[in-house]
Amino acid sequence: MKIIGLGVLLFLLTFIVASDIRTRRIPNVLILTGLGLGFGFSLAADGIGIMQALGGFAIGFGVLFPLYLLRVLGAGDVKLVAMTGTFMGVNATLGTMLAAMLAGGVLAIGCGVYMGRLRETLRSVRFMLYHALLRVAEGGVPKMDELPTTGIKLPYSVAIASGVVIFLSARYWITGTVV
Repeated sequence: MKIIGLGVLLFLLTFIVASDIRTRRIPNVLILTGLGLGFGFSLAADGIGIMQALGGFAIGFGVLFPLYLLRVLGAGDVKLVAMTGTFMGVNATLGTMLAAMLAGGVLAIGCGVYMGRLRETLRSVRFMLYHALLRVAEGGVPKMDELPTTGIKLPYSVAIASGVVIFLSARYWITGTVV
């Protein structure tokens, strides 16, 4: 049942990514459907278990919610990672988030090169990190609403879906199984 659940997750991610690319929105109906299916598959006889599904949800939501508050990610991206966690469990959600962050960095660099704005993008990242570190050093909280913009808006669901595929591929390559 775990492999079927992962297949369903990949199927859902296909529609979510297509929607995000086309409209820059992730429909709540797909997220809610995914949550119901993820928790449902976790309860199956050979599922990951409800505690792993809840943990994956909590990790996905809890780690990324502050990034939503800082306006780094959209609410749909946070909900998408939380939904993905219900299918994958705690450890796999952490691995998927790491892979998604790496994929997002590659995607940002690729888009910067393609659009001829790589230097501008890297300058914005340097500015963001520098000012965030200054605010932390002063005892404050980094603010992301005053950042320069490069005009590049990325549908982060592409990076999240890539992170799922990268993580599952790496797990298969290392252990010989995706579940």
